Formats: sequence, structure tokens, C-alpha cells
Amino acid sequence: MDALVRDQADPSALVSIYALLSKMRMASDPTVIENAETVVATILDTYSHPNKTFPELRDLTLNRGLVDPLLTLGEICRDELRDLPSH
Repeated sequence: MDALVRDQADPSALVSIYALLSKMRMASDPTVIENAETVVATILDTYSHPNKTFPELRDLTLNRGLVDPLLTLGEICRDELRDLPSH
């Protein structure tokens, strides 16, 4: 959402995103990493697009034009967790 309404990212937020991505690289399946990298790229790319106003955001949400960049990643992470052996 931040990338939709601002044209510059908060550097500390980007550091947090890359730190999380690095942690994921240590423990997650390559498919998870690939999708997480896609999410980060989508976020960074969104900052270069024109900012949305609140009415535009509302319209995107109500008309389901706002695509959730975390949807696929969440599904893949859930599958990975489900496949972990239980002890």
C-alpha cells in the first residue's frame, strides 16, 4: 500500500524487507524464495508508478482491481509448512 501512495520508499523498510528475504533464503524452498523475490520486485516497481489517491484505492479495492502481491507467496508458504515433517 505504501508503494501505491508514495513515490519513494522508506530506506529502513527496504532494509527490513531484504533482511527478511535473507532469512528466508536460509530456510525456505527455492520456490518460496523465487516468489518472495518477485514480491520485492513488484513493491519496488510500484514506487515508480503514479501515486494513487484514496478514492482510486477505494475503487481498486471495491472493484477487485487491486492485486494482492502476497497472495501467491502466502499460498506457497502454507504448502511448504504443511509439507514439513511433524515431530
